[in-house]
Amino acid sequence: MQKKYCLRRQYSIRNQTVNRWQKQINNDRLPSKVLGLELSELDDELRFYDPIKSEWLPTPTERAEIAEERAKQEFISRKNAEERAEQEAIARKNAEERALQEIIARQDLESDLAEALAEIERLRALTEQ
Repeated sequence: MQKKYCLRRQYSIRNQTVNRWQKQINNDRLPSKVLGLELSELDDELRFYDPIKSEWLPTPTERAEIAEERAKQEFISRKNAEERAEQEAIARKNAEERALQEIIARQDLESDLAEALAEIERLRALTEQ
């Protein structure tokens, strides 16, 4: 007799728990006040749903995939930034070389101009004599 009572009691407790859950379930989701999330089935898996953001939380596998993709994107971004920095350094070096060449060319022209002016003055002095 005692076994039957225990089994009936367990069944009764289970029914009460299930009934309580059924009252709490809305949209086929079991809400958790502590987590602020809802538990439900999605694609044959139990998943958490965030009602505030209106989105499913990723599974550990999905989080790992997201983290891996983010790491790949950061690597690509870092690589692109390094390449841009190298290109900018090359462009800066080329600009400095062009500026130096322009300075040298200007100095050569000023020297040639000074020589030409000196020659003009020499010829003017000869013609005045």
